[in-house]
Amino acid sequence: MPHIQSSCRARKSLLRNQRRCKTAAARNSYKVSCSASNFEEGELISGVKAGDKLKVKESRIVYHSPKHKEGLDLNGMEGELMEVIEKFQGKQLSANLPYKTLFMIPKDDGKDQKLIAHLAAGEFDKV
Repeated sequence: MPHIQSSCRARKSLLRNQRRCKTAAARNSYKVSCSASNFEEGELISGVKAGDKLKVKESRIVYHSPKHKEGLDLNGMEGELMEVIEKFQGKQLSANLPYKTLFMIPKDDGKDQKLIAHLAAGEFDKV
């Protein structure tokens, strides 16, 4: 039974270390408040809302387009902002790429392919 005792000791040690980390994090945490009174729901710092036309100004390569397995560079492409992701199930989010944008990619048969990509605030300009 020494094997069971050693695993119990290891688990107790792990739990003790986790509690120490949580306590230290709580002691060193700082409250940050952000006044969002100048912005409406669905709008972040860049001042764009759902439905606005956007143009990508930086090189942004996406790999989830079925016709472009080698990657598709969105630089210079125009799209429509679908959603600004701020909340999920009523909880505030801090998304890294909060601007969900729809791009229409022309195909050989004349139809357009829909491509949805998430962008950061500095990667596009409002058209």
